[in-house]
Amino acid sequence: MSIKMKNKLVSGLALTLTLGSFNAFATNGYFTHGYGMTHKGMAGAGVALSEELMSGANNPATFLANGTQLSVGLELFSPDRKYSASDVDTFYPDAFYLQAKTQKSDNTLFAIPEFAIGHQLNDKVSIGLLVYGNGGMNTDYSADSEPEGTFYAGTTGVDLKQMFISPTISYKLNEQIRLGVSPIYAVQQFKATGLGNFAPFS
Repeated sequence: MSIKMKNKLVSGLALTLTLGSFNAFATNGYFTHGYGMTHKGMAGAGVALSEELMSGANNPATFLANGTQLSVGLELFSPDRKYSASDVDTFYPDAFYLQAKTQKSDNTLFAIPEFAIGHQLNDKVSIGLLVYGNGGMNTDYSADSEPEGTFYAGTTGVDLKQMFISPTISYKLNEQIRLGVSPIYAVQQFKATGLGNFAPFS
C-alpha cells in the first residue's frame, strides 16, 4: 500500500469516528415528533408512507389495513426539565423573586400509549380507529420546606394530558392517489399548582 493510500485510509477512519462520536437529543416541543413506533424511529418522517396502522395519525390517506389488524404501542418519554435563577441587583417592593438556584423537575419518566385497529373492506377501502396520547412535558418542582417553593406557594408545576380518538377511512382512487378522512376527538386535562401568589395580579 502506498503512502498516499494510507493517508486516505487514515483520513477516512478519522472522519467516520468523528461523525459517530456524538448524540443529538431533542423534542418537538410539547407534541410528539411522530405517531407509531416505525415513524418515531425515523424521527417523525413518514407523512407519505404507510408503514403501519398508526400511519393514519400522521396522514389518514396512508391508513391501509391488510385484512383485520391490531397495533399497540407504548412510548417511554424522559425529558430533562429544569430552571436556573440568578440573584437580582435591584429589589422592587410588592414583588417576589425566584430563589437563586437551579432546580430540576421531578417525574422524569412518562408512559404514552397508542392503539390502532383496522379492517380492509375491499381492495379500495380501509376503515379503522386510532387512539393515541400526548403528554410527558409536565413540570413538578417540589417545595424544599413549606410554604416555600418556586413561587413560595408550595410544590409548583403544570400538567397537560391529552388523548386523541380518531375514526379513520381511506379510499384508493387509483395507483397514485389515496384519499383519507380522519376526524379527531380530543379529551384533555390540565392542572397547575403552586401559583397562589399570582392571585393579586390576576
